Amino acid sequence: MKNALKAAGFGAGEPDRRIVVALAHLSAREIIQATIAAIAAAARRGSTRIEMDDLQNAIRMGEADGQLPHTSVH
Repeated sequence: MKNALKAAGFGAGEPDRRIVVALAHLSAREIIQATIAAIAAAARRGSTRIEMDDLQNAIRMGEADGQLPHTSVH
């Protein structure tokens, strides 16, 4: 995957730490899928750098299924 990203012009430098944190809770398969989707979004806007806005809403919200974490107030 790393070589494919580099061949497409991506991968110059370290990713934004916020992106790393947003992906950290996902499984390896989900990280790959999210990365591919983010690359497509970045490419659509003509960039070779992934930004937070390129991640799917569900991932930016912190839950793989798109639901906000449940919290309870006592």
